[in-house]
Amino acid sequence: MFLKVETVIALSLVTTSFLVAYDRNLSWKDEILLWSDVDSIAHYVEALSINPSDNAVRYNLATAYKKSGLVVDAVREFEKILESAPNDRGAQWNLMTLKGAL
Repeated sequence: MFLKVETVIALSLVTTSFLVAYDRNLSWKDEILLWSDVDSIAHYVEALSINPSDNAVRYNLATAYKKSGLVVDAVREFEKILESAPNDRGAQWNLMTLKGAL
C-alpha cells in the first residue's frame, strides 16, 4: 500500500513540474514574449525598493522596459544609472539609442 501512495505522489509531482515548465517555456518562444513578462518587471521594481542603489537590477529593469516597448520608463532608468555611474558604457549606449528613437 505504501509503495502505491508513494508512486502516485511521485507521478503527481512529475506531472505538475512538467506542466509548469511547459507553460513557462511558452514565454521563450520569441524575444518579445520573453521580455514582455510583466512579472519580471514587477520583481525588478520590488528588488529596487529594497536596494535602490543596485545598478545591475536597475539595468535589467531598464532593459525589460525597453524590450516591452516602454521607452520612457527605460530612459528614466538608464538616466538613474548614469547619475551614480556616469561611465557605464551600456547605459550610455542604450540611453543614446532610446533617445534617438523618441
